[in-house]
Amino acid sequence: MRPGQFAVFPVDLKFHRLHDESGTLAGADPLVAVYPSLGEAEAHANEIVARFPALFCEIYDHEGKVKEPVRVIYNASVKGKYVGRPAAWRFTYWGAFILACGVALVTVDGLHDWHLIWGYVIGNKLILAGGALLLRGLLGFRSPDSAV
Repeated sequence: MRPGQFAVFPVDLKFHRLHDESGTLAGADPLVAVYPSLGEAEAHANEIVARFPALFCEIYDHEGKVKEPVRVIYNASVKGKYVGRPAAWRFTYWGAFILACGVALVTVDGLHDWHLIWGYVIGNKLILAGGALLLRGLLGFRSPDSAV
C-alpha cells in the first residue's frame, strides 16, 4: 500500500476473526480491499456492515496494523453493545460489581487470618478483572463515540 490508501478489514463481532467481503470466514491468505481515499473505504465498510450486521470493519492506513485503526465502522443496530455510552455504562456497572466481590472475598479471608486462602486468591483475580473492566467503562465515557 502507498500513503493515502486505506484497507478495509471485515471482522466478526463475536470472535474477532477476519472475514471476506462476502461475509464468509477468510482463509489463511485473505484478500483485503484497498481504496485510494478514506471516504471510499468508509462507504465500502458501511456497505459491508449494512449487509452483515454481525461484522464490523476496521479501516487502516498505509502503515497497516502497526497502529490503531483509522476508523472502526459498526452496524447502527449493534454499535451500542460495543462502543458509546451504553457500552461504557455496562462495563462500568459490571466492573464495579466484580471489583466489589473481589474486595469482599479478600476482606473475608483477611478476617479469618488468611486461613481461607481461596478467598485471597480468587478475590485478587476478581479485583484485577473488575478493576480493568471498570477502567474500560470509565474511559469509554471519554471516547469520541460516547455521545452515541
